[in-house]
Amino acid sequence: MKLKNKGLTISITREEPHKYLAQLVSLYEKAYSNFPEYSYKDLEDIFFYLRGMVNDDNKCFLMARRDEGRIVGFVIADKREDFCNHPVGEIHEIVVDPDYQLQGLGRELFDSACELLRNKGCRYLELCVGRNNEKALSFYLKKGLRQTEKKERWIYMEKEL
Repeated sequence: MKLKNKGLTISITREEPHKYLAQLVSLYEKAYSNFPEYSYKDLEDIFFYLRGMVNDDNKCFLMARRDEGRIVGFVIADKREDFCNHPVGEIHEIVVDPDYQLQGLGRELFDSACELLRNKGCRYLELCVGRNNEKALSFYLKKGLRQTEKKERWIYMEKEL
């Protein structure tokens, strides 16, 4: 999938993220700088968190890259089974470089992850978002997710795929 953005072509591809871990850590840190209450703050903690995600064979990574290869966004999703053994998709992270936000990149990453999860047999999508992350909450509501519960600083959401 290709997206024209600021005169550049941005490609969204499914890749093995192991060799890009340093770029992913840097991008995560930059993207969450305004929401430290919802993220890991220490670089070592970010590294171990993302390395754990990268090393989990059930996780799917989609990355958005500029023409020259720099990663400007990524999404982490996976399929799991609910209590009735039905496949459910879950998005763990949608991370977009702040310089590329509000230009459709998050939407493309989200839609691509949903398509991937549908192709894996998932009928529902679940995720959680920080209560005070109004931009993300608004985005998810526009994408058709509904709130299912609130716990501490998180809002849990779902939608049918």
